[in-house]
Amino acid sequence: MTLRAATGIPFLPLTEGGEIAMPQSLIALCKKIDLPGPVLYLEAEYFGGVGTQAYAVINGGELVSGPIAGVDAINSALALVGVNVSEDEDRFRVVGLNKYRDTDQWFQEFRRLQSARNRQSALAEIRHISITTN
Repeated sequence: MTLRAATGIPFLPLTEGGEIAMPQSLIALCKKIDLPGPVLYLEAEYFGGVGTQAYAVINGGELVSGPIAGVDAINSALALVGVNVSEDEDRFRVVGLNKYRDTDQWFQEFRRLQSARNRQSALAEIRHISITTN
């Protein structure tokens, strides 16, 4: 089952059909992602090199910016949350978004990284407990 199917997120909710609105299912998903600081929802729809991008910023479970659509919306969102690059670099590539072609791919990577972080936290906690009890 895909992430969209599991969460009820419509296909390209911010760029499809010209209506820009943040679906409640998407806000609910962003609220579940437990990260300190802002969570970005990024969307790009391209065919034959022509298309548009959109973003929304959620922080603390609240929509704080967007949804906004435009030609360079993703790079704007990344700048908004502090991704700094040199003049000849592209924020999209610097953070590695060029590696993923659809939502399920980046979400799988997020889950992998989250699991790795949880394992590291658990190991650190075990080390802390063993140090303080010895």
